[in-house]
Order: sequence, then structure tokens, then C-alpha cells
Amino acid sequence: MHCRCVMSAGRSHESRDGHVLVLDAGSSSLHIALFAADGERVADRDASEPPGPAAAAELRDFLSKVPAPAAVGHRIVHSGPHLTGHTLIDARVRALLADVADLAPLHVTPALRVVDAARELLPDVPHVACFDTVFHKDLPAEARTYAVPERWRAEYGLRRYGFHGFSYSWALQRTVQALGRPVDNLQVVLVHMGGGCSACAVRNGRSVDTTMGLTPLEGLVMSRRSGSLDPARCCGCSGGTVCARTSWMTHSTGIPVCSASPVPRETPGAWCAPARRVMPRPLWRWRRSHSAAAGASPRWPPRWTGWTRWSSPGRSAKTNPRYVRRSARP
Repeated sequence: MHCRCVMSAGRSHESRDGHVLVLDAGSSSLHIALFAADGERVADRDASEPPGPAAAAELRDFLSKVPAPAAVGHRIVHSGPHLTGHTLIDARVRALLADVADLAPLHVTPALRVVDAARELLPDVPHVACFDTVFHKDLPAEARTYAVPERWRAEYGLRRYGFHGFSYSWALQRTVQALGRPVDNLQVVLVHMGGGCSACAVRNGRSVDTTMGLTPLEGLVMSRRSGSLDPARCCGCSGGTVCARTSWMTHSTGIPVCSASPVPRETPGAWCAPARRVMPRPLWRWRRSHSAAAGASPRWPPRWTGWTRWSSPGRSAKTNPRYVRRSARP
């Protein structure tokens, strides 16, 4: 998957038919792999330590034992608001990635260490940033928009990005193969289970909703991340006054802020008219919560579910198509 993204982003480069070095730097490990032009894995190495000062030495040692790569692909978790596709890394892109490192510090910061080390060791080959967020770049407005004031969304870049994109791309391909169905006629729920965990709804090959949001902290409970928290508690944990910040969340968010029209709260039913114009957004969230509540019931999957397949890129799903299960139908 990473190899294809490198070829796609750098296909105008004259050396596109050579070996591709893929670097996947995470919060606790570094995966290095070299692929031939046909996608065959030539060599790989896994470091169980997070990328640090020794990353350059680890990479130098690997490169001394394999054919010289013609391009390098870097898996980057977060693209930020300005990068919407896999792209060649230059000074501008490197600066933009540094600006969004705070949104995923456990992932982007070590990845940038590896980017810098690789660019220093291989200065004459193209380096391509491959983003997990690209898989979710076309999320519908109902899914990507938080019910907070437009000023907050513009000033702080508040929106849902979604992550684990490469995992979902792989899982979607495997699901299509296992079911023998065209991707443009398939509704699936994909689940990534690892150190980080998330779920993603895919319709006709496109991500339409996912549990992670602005950062990889939102959503499901994970190995070392709590998942979603009550905003009131988060306000208190950030060092502010709970009452003041809770007041902002209580009176300045919700259905009314999805409309450009002011909503006089003192008039009974006044919110209904603008709410009707923007109802798809809250309805989207209500449907998701309804499905989650149904999942907690003794009878699962419910007969009314509109989703017909579940798939997870876990170890069993890689080898056993039975793990791509049919859900109950009406």
C-alpha cells in the first residue's frame, strides 16, 4: 500500500521503476522495508524501540545491506489541514508537518525524526509523505463537522480527520476479494485493532464516517488512550475553570451553531427552522449513537441494520474469510 502511494505521488520522477524504501515510524517502533518495482518485498527490519537518536544509525546499517532505493515513502499519521494527498517532501511540506505535530505527537514527531535522517542519508532521491488521513479526506460534511461555532472551526481547525487509512485500504481490498463483490457496491464497517483502535464506515469504496477525530485520541478505548471523554472534564484537565469552559460548551455549541442564522433561545421552537436546514449533521450523530446503543443490546446484530458486512484487519481476518461475517438482514 505504501509502495503504491509512493509511486503515485512521485510517478513523474525518472527513477520510478527502481526499488522503493518504505519507512513506518510509530510511537513505539520503526518498520523498514525495501520493495522491488513489482511490489515484492526485498528486505525488511523491525526495531522495537521508538525512533530516536539511533534511528539514523539503524537506517544507515539497513541501507548498507540492500540495493540503493530510487524513492522513499514515509508513513505519516496526520496530514493537517493543508495537505490533502500523498505528496513529495520539500522544505514547505516539512514545515507544515512540524506545525501539525502537536495533533499527533506520539506519531508525527518520531516520524519527522526518521524523515530528517532519511533525507540526510538519501538526499538525491524523492521522499514522499503518505498520510493515513487521505483515506478519509472525502468524509461528508455531516461526519467531519463538529457542532461547535464556525469561528472555532476556522480558528482552531476543528474537524474530523480520521486515521488508520492504510489499514482500512488493505482491509477493504481483502473484504472485496473475500466476498467477490465490486467495491462500488459494498457497505462495510472496518475495524482497526492495535495499539490504537478505531472503526470506519465505508460506502461504495469511500469512508463516510470514522471514530477518530481531530486527533488519534478520540473514539474507542485503546491500549494507552482513553478514547472519547466528556468535554467538561477535558476543560478542567486543561487547567481552565470548569464552570466557565463548561458554560461555553453548554451555550455556544450544538444544533444552533450548525446554522448561519441566529437562534433566539427564548422563543419556544425557534430553533426548529434553522435546525431543519442542517438536520443531516445532528441526525448523522444520532444514528451513530443509536447503532452503538444497539450494539450493547443482547441481540446483535439487530435485524434492522443497514450495514451488511463487518471486517477487521486483524490477524485472523488476513487468513480466514469467515471473519468477514454477514450481519442479520430484515
